[in-house]
Amino acid sequence: MKKAFFAAAMLVLGAATSAEASPTYLSFGSENGGVPQLNYYGFANFNVSVGSVDLIGNGYFDAYPGNGLYVDLAGSTNQFGAITTKTVYGPGTYDIGLSLGGPIYNGITDGAAVSWGTGSKTFILNGLQEADYNFTVKLTQPEAFTIADMGLSGNTDIGATLFGIQITDPRRGESVPEPLTVSLFGAGLAGAVAMRRRRKKAMAG
Repeated sequence: MKKAFFAAAMLVLGAATSAEASPTYLSFGSENGGVPQLNYYGFANFNVSVGSVDLIGNGYFDAYPGNGLYVDLAGSTNQFGAITTKTVYGPGTYDIGLSLGGPIYNGITDGAAVSWGTGSKTFILNGLQEADYNFTVKLTQPEAFTIADMGLSGNTDIGATLFGIQITDPRRGESVPEPLTVSLFGAGLAGAVAMRRRRKKAMAG
C-alpha cells in the first residue's frame, strides 16, 4: 500500500510544472544519509517536539520492508514522541494525505494524533496494519503541523509508524502558501517600497 502511495506521489512530482507546483510530500527516505538511527533528532523538515522517535527501516527493525526509512513515533528512551514541521503554514485550506502504520509488532495497538487547525484527528491502528488517510484542514492563523503518538501500546519504546505526509493547498493548485517567514519578508518589502515612494513624492513637492 505504501509503495503505491509513494509511487503516486512521485508521479505527481514528475508531472508538475513551474506554473503548477506539486504537493509538498514530507517523507524520510533520505534522512541521515539513508541510515536508520534510534532516537533520531536531525530531521530535515521536522523538529522532535515531545519525547523521542526512532528512524527505522532499510533492514533495521524493518517491519514494513520496501518502504525505505520511516518513523516509529515512540523512541527508545521510554518516551512517546511527537514531531512538528519546521515550516509554519499560513491561514488557508489544505488537503492532507497521511500514510501510517501500526506498531512494528503483531498484537499491539497504538495510534497517532494530528494537531493542526480544524484538522485535529486521531488514527488507531493494530500492529503491522497500514493505512492511508485523506482529510481537509482549515487554518485560521499561522500554525505548524504536529503528529504525536497516542501512547496506547503499553510499551513506551513501541508506537505508531509514520511513512509520510502530503500537504496541498487546493485553492492555488500548488503545494502550500508561502511559509510565514517568507510572507512576512514580502510584506516588509512592500512596506519599504511604499515608504520610498512617499519620500520621493514629498521631496518633489
